[in-house]
Amino acid sequence: MSTVGRAAQAIARQCGEHKGEVAICVTQQELADLAGLSRISLGKALAKLEADGLISKRYGKITVHDSKALNGSFTR
Repeated sequence: MSTVGRAAQAIARQCGEHKGEVAICVTQQELADLAGLSRISLGKALAKLEADGLISKRYGKITVHDSKALNGSFTR
């Protein structure tokens, strides 16, 4: 699985069964640990997901704008 896919999967696991827009409180280091990535690699993957409009990130928080689309980003 790609780095972006691993990051998306880790975020999706944190969202649980929520649909639509979901805000999760997690640091990039915590998410990197969950995804098995370095914080640097995770940051690049998050930038790609943000550029695609799937997430937005703030200090200590990631907002998933469409959890269904995020799930689709790593199942391809």
